[in-house]
Amino acid sequence: MADHQNIPNQSSGHNSIHNELEARFHFLRQEFLPKHGIKIVAVLLVVVLAIFAGVQYQAKSKATSLLLNEDLGRAFNFIYDGKTDSANVALETLLAKSGLNNLQQAKAALLLGNLQLQKGQFDAAGVSFARSQSTAGSAVLIKSGAEHGLATVSIEKKDYTKAAEQLESFVKTYGKRTGDLEDRFAKTEPGDEITTVPDAMWKLTLVYAELQKNDQAKATAEKLVKIYGASRQAAMAKKFLGTL
Repeated sequence: MADHQNIPNQSSGHNSIHNELEARFHFLRQEFLPKHGIKIVAVLLVVVLAIFAGVQYQAKSKATSLLLNEDLGRAFNFIYDGKTDSANVALETLLAKSGLNNLQQAKAALLLGNLQLQKGQFDAAGVSFARSQSTAGSAVLIKSGAEHGLATVSIEKKDYTKAAEQLESFVKTYGKRTGDLEDRFAKTEPGDEITTVPDAMWKLTLVYAELQKNDQAKATAEKLVKIYGASRQAAMAKKFLGTL
């Protein structure tokens, strides 16, 4: 009997815990929730709506981006199939849409600029290339393509002074190779990020010739032959040097 008297009353303990929980629940139900419940629900609702809106925005942005990329791909297919008029319309329509990111703008404007250049629409091409250049960001291939296009527009418009400035900047920015044979054999010569530097140098040679800057034309042609000797432009530069 003594042992039984020393055992705690488990039923009493459970009742105490139950009573405490009931008291807390009563406080929440009768006092806290009426005063603060609406605020809590409102805050939770705002959080849920914010999360939902964020998910919806991301999904919509992704879907929009995919659609715009499909439009760009469709225009590229028109170009590939030789349907330049259809490509021109598709690109102009695409560039008029809202929601284009910078890279999409740069790609579309570069393609459109090239089409306009082929059609002799030099002013329009200049606008398209400028838009591509300004939105290309760190996309070197696209940005350099736009800059090359701008220089070509200047040549076509016979603005040789401006073309020389643009091509000099182009070659300085993107022409990293030196033509040093020891470095080349040792594979330590810097490489170009793009492949259009020889073409820019050849155009610069011709522009200098148009400006009657023969010494600069000769020096540029010689540099082209030295650095990019295996290129098609170097072969033309050799012929040019043979006429001097």
